[in-house]
Amino acid sequence: VCSSDLVSTLVGHEDAVSTVSWLGDAESTLISSSRDGEVRVWDAKRGGIKQTFKAPTWVRAISSTPLGGGTVIMGGNDELVTLYTGVLATSSNSQSSSVNGFKQQGGALTLTGHSNTIMCCTLSTFEADCVIVEAHGTPLQKNEIKELQKKRSTTVGEGGATASVSWLQSVGYTPKYAATGARDKNIFVFDLQLAGKEVMKFTDHQNWVRSLCFTTSGQYLVSCGDDGLMLVYDLAVKRLFRKINAHEHFVTALTLHPSNRPYLATGGADSLVKIWACS
Repeated sequence: VCSSDLVSTLVGHEDAVSTVSWLGDAESTLISSSRDGEVRVWDAKRGGIKQTFKAPTWVRAISSTPLGGGTVIMGGNDELVTLYTGVLATSSNSQSSSVNGFKQQGGALTLTGHSNTIMCCTLSTFEADCVIVEAHGTPLQKNEIKELQKKRSTTVGEGGATASVSWLQSVGYTPKYAATGARDKNIFVFDLQLAGKEVMKFTDHQNWVRSLCFTTSGQYLVSCGDDGLMLVYDLAVKRLFRKINAHEHFVTALTLHPSNRPYLATGGADSLVKIWACS
């Protein structure tokens, strides 16, 4: 339970802070973004700053992955979303996405397709990579992912999700796909290995797309938006699997349980937070 004891105050932003997020693979690294156009990476334990990134515009959302050494997708009013390995994953007022830092890429990669502000973006999980590659990948990608599945099974066994993530980190695994949602009502899934090739496009939302997440099994991508809907997409067949009237008004937030429990939570402009069972 939260107490009233203040541990530290981190000073540096020059305008309203829009988002804070703990880095997925670091216990004491906190990431913040502000309307001042800066993304700051903090050492929360010592109260100091590790890194500052001057974004071209206001960064609206931050997410991170335990894989790839901590990775960042950032989008802004300049219509770019940039992914960096070694730090974090963010998004903001952008209509395209750019990827930088992957070992297999020779330089920055721009993912285009949206025609309005990008509201959310997320990196794939290993499980999602397995599903997408098996259904839609190249022969080379399929062979690579099968080899990794065999090695993980042999090494991790029944060790569970934590052991699996630790093993993926140890072999330097990086996410293979990125999903983005925007004010243009569209959702894209891009292949980060194939020069940002668009592999999926979903157009079922009737208003802004607010949030995205891959399910624990990797089989589905879940989205929510200002149309009050939560949509579940089957990644293996590239189709809408389920349509749920989640809230009376905008669905503004969506998150999957971090410990692989079968729960997903949504928040809406109707002042409600709802918890949903996942199969």
